[in-house]
Amino acid sequence: MKANKSLLIGILIGASLAGLAGYLCIPRMAKQWSKPLIQEQQKQITEQAEMIEYLRQSGLGSLLSDLLKKVEDELAQNQHRQLSEGTIDQIKALSYTFKPYKYVDGDSLMKRKVSPERGQLLLMLSGMNMDSVSFNSILRTVSFAGADLREADLKLAHLRGVDLSGADLQGADLSEADLEGANLKAANLWGANLQQAHLHGANVMRSDLRWANLNGADLHQAELHESDLTSAQLRKVDLHGAVLQWADFTSAFLNESDLTGADMFRVTLRRAQLPGTNLSNANLTLANLVEANLDGTNFQGANLNDIVIGQQDWLSQLDDWKIPDAKSIQDSFRIVDETSTGVHLYQLKKIKK
Repeated sequence: MKANKSLLIGILIGASLAGLAGYLCIPRMAKQWSKPLIQEQQKQITEQAEMIEYLRQSGLGSLLSDLLKKVEDELAQNQHRQLSEGTIDQIKALSYTFKPYKYVDGDSLMKRKVSPERGQLLLMLSGMNMDSVSFNSILRTVSFAGADLREADLKLAHLRGVDLSGADLQGADLSEADLEGANLKAANLWGANLQQAHLHGANVMRSDLRWANLNGADLHQAELHESDLTSAQLRKVDLHGAVLQWADFTSAFLNESDLTGADMFRVTLRRAQLPGTNLSNANLTLANLVEANLDGTNFQGANLNDIVIGQQDWLSQLDDWKIPDAKSIQDSFRIVDETSTGVHLYQLKKIKK
């Protein structure tokens, strides 16, 4: 009888503990079960909002047509092809209305927010042969941020100081274009043609320049911090004094380019082509030069402290690569087998004297 009583008490205690555990776990389990449902609902709400914005922006097309017609008429009536300040203010106001959004491309919404209207506005205005003073005023005051200019023909275009931050210029032809001081921050320039373009002092920070053609371009004192230039062509490019911190030049072609005094802190030059490239006085601290082609590369006066290299005999290879001032580098640095990160690599370390 006593044993049965103990068994009954044990069963009751076990049931109570199980009930308590269930009580504590059910809210957590319910939250986990409902999480995918909530996420799906939020996704639908977002897509609906984007579709509403798409429909709203589509209704502004007639305003763009009316404005462009007014600009054409005003230029035709002015022998100097100048625009009034009032018309320029209207262009500014309308461009502000044309904010980037996700529009329908085929059967689905685009992943990137862009403004086709701003892209069309810039293309039309740049081809109207208006007075340079009027057009410069537009470029200084009107925002074309997020403009959809994929595959656009902007060869030889005068776009000095233009705001194209976040714009989609994938595959666009910007060869020989004047983009001095332009804002191209976070722009998509994948595969774009920027051959011999003028980008002196331009902000190209965090932009996508993969597979872009920049041969012969002027990028001196440009800001390319964290930009992706994987497999880009940059032969004979002027990059002296440019800011290239954390930029990725993996497999890029920098043959005979001028990077004198460039800030290349933690830049990736893995498998990059650097024959005849001038890196004198550049800051290459912690740069990755694994498998880079360094035939005739000029490192005179460059900061090579802690650069990552691919082989243990890298210093002795400098003579074979015909590196100017090779002996000075060999006398000033030693190679350290660095594995503290878990990845086998070699680094240059300054010899303490």
